[in-house]
Amino acid sequence: MAEPRPQFSRVSKMADVLPPEKLPGEGELPKGLSQQTSQKEAVTELQKARTPWFKFTPELRKTSRVVSVLFVVCLLGFVVMRFSSLQSRAAEALAAAREVAKDSVAFGNLPELRSDITGNQAQNSFIGTSSASLNSLFKKASISDLWTLFTQGGETLNRFQKTIADYKSLTEEVAVFLNRVPGVFFEPEPGPLPALESIQARVARFEASNSDLSSSLGSVKGALPVDFSDYVAMGKNLNQISDLLDTGIQWLQKPRRVIVAFQNSSEMRPSGGFFGSYAELSFVRGRITDIQVRDVTEADKQFSESIVPPQPLQFITKNWRAADANWYFDFQKSASNTISFLEKSDLYKASSTRFDGMIALSPRVLEDILDITGPIELKDRKLILTSKNFLEAIQEDVVSERSKSAEAPKSILADIVLVMRDRLLRLPQDQRSELSTLFTDWIRYKDVQISMKDEDLQSIVRFLGADGSVIVSSPTQNVDYIAIVDSTIGGEKTNYVMDRTISLRAQIEADGRVSHKLNITRTHKGDKETERWYKMPNRNYMKILMPAGSQILGASGFEERKPAVRTYDEEYIRDLELTAYESTFKTVLGIPSLRTFEESGKMGAAGWTITEAGKQTKVVLDYDYRLPEKPETGTPYRFVFEKQAGTKGSYSFEIGAPVGYHFKETKLPIFDYKTEDIPGRVVIDLTLEKT
Repeated sequence: MAEPRPQFSRVSKMADVLPPEKLPGEGELPKGLSQQTSQKEAVTELQKARTPWFKFTPELRKTSRVVSVLFVVCLLGFVVMRFSSLQSRAAEALAAAREVAKDSVAFGNLPELRSDITGNQAQNSFIGTSSASLNSLFKKASISDLWTLFTQGGETLNRFQKTIADYKSLTEEVAVFLNRVPGVFFEPEPGPLPALESIQARVARFEASNSDLSSSLGSVKGALPVDFSDYVAMGKNLNQISDLLDTGIQWLQKPRRVIVAFQNSSEMRPSGGFFGSYAELSFVRGRITDIQVRDVTEADKQFSESIVPPQPLQFITKNWRAADANWYFDFQKSASNTISFLEKSDLYKASSTRFDGMIALSPRVLEDILDITGPIELKDRKLILTSKNFLEAIQEDVVSERSKSAEAPKSILADIVLVMRDRLLRLPQDQRSELSTLFTDWIRYKDVQISMKDEDLQSIVRFLGADGSVIVSSPTQNVDYIAIVDSTIGGEKTNYVMDRTISLRAQIEADGRVSHKLNITRTHKGDKETERWYKMPNRNYMKILMPAGSQILGASGFEERKPAVRTYDEEYIRDLELTAYESTFKTVLGIPSLRTFEESGKMGAAGWTITEAGKQTKVVLDYDYRLPEKPETGTPYRFVFEKQAGTKGSYSFEIGAPVGYHFKETKLPIFDYKTEDIPGRVVIDLTLEKT
């Protein structure tokens, strides 16, 4: 049976339906909406009906303005303080950088060991940097730059300070190593390699730090209140240093054999003195494990080849040997020649001995070492050697030993070297530092010259300015040049008692021609000595090197000397390089005592001077050289003088500007340079300026 359907009551009428109760918060519609109005009127009425969450009163408006102004003031104050703080930190960082550059080893300045720059004295950029004012910062920087500086400047300065700290740490470690030189090469353990490898690792860390700094500076360089570009440039210098360290370490890791030549400046030769004795140094992992001191005659006696010597040397020898192989002013050529002659001697040829390089020392090096280590007493010889009597005492001993027909007349040098080696190992720290400073001076004054067969290693030598090479300049540059090269041939040891005075007047003319007057005075003081070898006439073969293309105008003081009479049959070999060199010699028309030639890219004039004991000779040479550029305001002029190793004397250079001009650097028409302590290379940079 079907279920009954539910029944619902029906509303009989609409009035019976009760309206629902009002919901909470429900109100009546606005009056305007209960009436028939336009859309615009309805919106207006609706806006009027809204209840504001707060109402601005005059007092509230005044308070809000004050708060806004205070907020802006505080914000600007914070910004100014932020930039002021950045500037202050930048100034502190720069001050720290200057101290590092001033007090520690500035790698970028190492090449300056090669030159004594006069005239245009530029300050070291590390020390000369200054900061801009905060006011100028806001004036020059864009909003974008300022925002970048505001947000990233602190981090950049942090990286800069870290880079400077790394650089300082690096230079301190380098200074410690340099204070161990040259004794570090004599140490039994550990030697130089561990220290160099540690420096190499620190350089790598610095390069990474400097790279980060460069990146940071690149993002804020438009607004940074100071110029840090010079400090970023340290990285470029250290890239080169890193390569040099790699080369040096690799070279030291293998067994090496090097010649140390003792050049006797009492008997002068082009590269610095007669090559009478030398030491063979054997290196194992950078440490000197063996020293053999020899007289050069040991090798020359076993030299089987017959080679025609240079013409001036034919006055004293018929055969060219290692003792006279250092015939070229450029030390690289002389060293290469000397090594070649030694290796051809049966003393080394039988064992296929090869040398990796040559180091030439002037007497000053051993004299300076004696100043530090103190006198050396040789009881067997009844000698006490000091820095004052060193060279004279050795020469007397050698002559004495030769008169006795001793097998090794120069064995005294072997005794001295062994004593010096032991003393160098025991030097206290302060004396090691002093010796390190002297090493720099030896390079600068050309008392140490180095030539290595390994080209990469030679780049280090060249970087340090210790290669003894002749400076090369472009033919399009306004470079004036002079070098005076003496060779005592058949004059015994008389160069030891010779005084030299050199003066040069170079006058720049309006057409670009430079007229030169060179005066060289040589005074022989051997008449006051007792030894025979000091009283002999000083026979000097003088070469004067000047710019290629120079023209000789006149000369006096040279003596005409006919070539030595020598005959050479077919068994004698003519050295190809020497033959090419001597083929350039030509007699100067009207001056038979003078010959011109070409050497190391320069023009030369050569002649003889013979000075008796107690007498004086004077050489005068007039010549012209035309500069590639004619004088005008801003025209540069560079004068270069290169000293022969082992020489001394009084030097005076006077350079005159053209009429109507002066030199920008001095504001004067004449530049003077005078000294009695001249370095190996003098470079004078000047700029012409109309008066």
